[in-house]
Amino acid sequence: MSKKIYKFKISISMAVLIIHVDLNMNLNIDLLELIKIILLLILTLLNLIKKQSVRNKESYFLIQQKNINI
Repeated sequence: MSKKIYKFKISISMAVLIIHVDLNMNLNIDLLELIKIILLLILTLLNLIKKQSVRNKESYFLIQQKNINI
């Protein structure tokens, strides 16, 4: 679990670093391009949260099944 969170933090920090470097190197970046990058980051975060939620539900149901079998 902590390994997944660690990888998740690294990927977010890498994406932020790439955006930061891009903004510093290319100051005349399009506003539209910046909005696209931010939306892509938000969608990625939502997708990861959704996947984690599904995993939590699956593990909850597995625990419930074990309780019923006992």
